[in-house]
Amino acid sequence: MLEHMVVFFPDQFLTNKQHVSLGSYFGKLEGHPNLKNQDELPPEIFQLVATNGGVADESHTDITFQKNPAQMSILNMVTSPEVDGDTM
Repeated sequence: MLEHMVVFFPDQFLTNKQHVSLGSYFGKLEGHPNLKNQDELPPEIFQLVATNGGVADESHTDITFQKNPAQMSILNMVTSPEVDGDTM
């Protein structure tokens, strides 16, 4: 993580409770101050729902605009776009 700034765990299928538990190992979790879940998800998890249809059309939702942003985010990508979306 410190060397490459990213860690991949392919083929993982976590429940919401397991996702929150994993994040808790790295420190205190926080919800997004502006985005609210439509589903009954824990406040520490928010689903990226595109404004104009599809999923995850809004990018950079890692709260880096805050005065003291979190040092990392955990992304659980369920559906990947066929094109674009590559921020590496």
